[in-house]
Amino acid sequence: MAVRIPLVLALILLTEPVFGAASGLNIIPTADVLDKGTAAVEVERAGEQTHIFTNAETALLTQLGLGKGIEIGYDDYSDGISFGAWNVKLAVAWRNGSPAAAIGVQNVGNNIKSQPYAVGHVPLGCGRLHAGLIGIESSTHPMFGYDKPLNERVTFQADYIEGNENAGSVGLCFRLNSKLELTAAYIRNNSGLNRDIYLLTLSWYPSIF
Repeated sequence: MAVRIPLVLALILLTEPVFGAASGLNIIPTADVLDKGTAAVEVERAGEQTHIFTNAETALLTQLGLGKGIEIGYDDYSDGISFGAWNVKLAVAWRNGSPAAAIGVQNVGNNIKSQPYAVGHVPLGCGRLHAGLIGIESSTHPMFGYDKPLNERVTFQADYIEGNENAGSVGLCFRLNSKLELTAAYIRNNSGLNRDIYLLTLSWYPSIF
């Protein structure tokens, strides 16, 4: 789990152009938080290019907005050994009615190490620049990201976490309709075996309450 950070995609309408990946980019969390009563349900496949559909890791990711600036989620992973992990996020600063900075923790569960983080974003041209810190194992690592709408249905997103055990990525988020998105990303591990990973995530955003 040190390489692949659980990511959750959600659809939030901003005062600026619509961005994909509202709760996270390809591998890093963002300051965005789901609206109250909005859920995100996703199926994620990660693996080598030739095995993305036949021999990839699978995850079921869920997230729910509980109130202004609060969301909680549970992710179920199957990568040889199945396990589950909780996450929670709290917005701590706002800009134009949308979260601009947040603190949270992910990978909370039995026999895994939790990952606390703090992250924020600032407008940069037509896109947003994200930056923060995340605790992985016993170290704290800087993380960076950028997302920019290419048109009303496609958003470019890239991110990076410093450290030999971590990774960087580039990808596209496709808004299929108001409640459905598809993200395709290329992830390159900073070091080690299996450096090239391909990620597909299908995301659905139902209103729960």
